[in-house]
Amino acid sequence: MSVEEATLRTVMAIKNKYVTMLGNPKGRLLFEREGYPIKMKQVIDAASDYSKAIEINSHPMRLDLEWRFLKYGKEKGVKIIINPDARNTHALIDVNTELELSERFGLKKRM
Repeated sequence: MSVEEATLRTVMAIKNKYVTMLGNPKGRLLFEREGYPIKMKQVIDAASDYSKAIEINSHPMRLDLEWRFLKYGKEKGVKIIINPDARNTHALIDVNTELELSERFGLKKRM
C-alpha cells in the first residue's frame, strides 16, 4: 500500500462514528516490523477534526505513537491515551516510561 493509500485508510477509520480512539497508529514492532507508511500529521489532523483520541502504546517493542508527534498532537488538542499493552501485571510498569516522556512534552495527567 502506498503512503497516500495507507493514510487515507487510517483517516477513513478515524471518521467512522463508532471509532473513539486510534490504537497502535503505525502498528510497528521495533526491530521486527516497520510501521504502516502513514503521514502522521494528517492522521493527527483528522483525530483533531473528529474529536478522536490516539494511543501511545508503551510496550517497549511498540512505543507507538512516536514521541516526535506528541507536541503536534497536543497543539491540535488531540487526547493522547497511554496504554501499557500489558499481558500480565508485571508489564504495567511500562506505563511509567511513557508518563515521564509525555510530561516532558507538556502533556497533562488526567485520570
